[in-house]
Amino acid sequence: MKASWARVARRIRVPLGFLFALFYLWLARPSPLYMTAGLLFIFPGLALRALASGYVRKDRELTSTGPYAYTRNPLYLG
Repeated sequence: MKASWARVARRIRVPLGFLFALFYLWLARPSPLYMTAGLLFIFPGLALRALASGYVRKDRELTSTGPYAYTRNPLYLG
């Protein structure tokens, strides 16, 4: 019983997180100005994360090119 609940919890936690986020946005009723300001922060961060994940290698070699040349962990920065 315990193992099956853990498996179910792992499978539904991300979709539930998205549902809670949408519900929170619906309750908050942000103005278009604040939504635009938020998106201006979100999209560059997502772009940096996507760029950084393309440079990282899962080897034992230190990645020092691309965004890793400027910051130690661009995945956290993004």
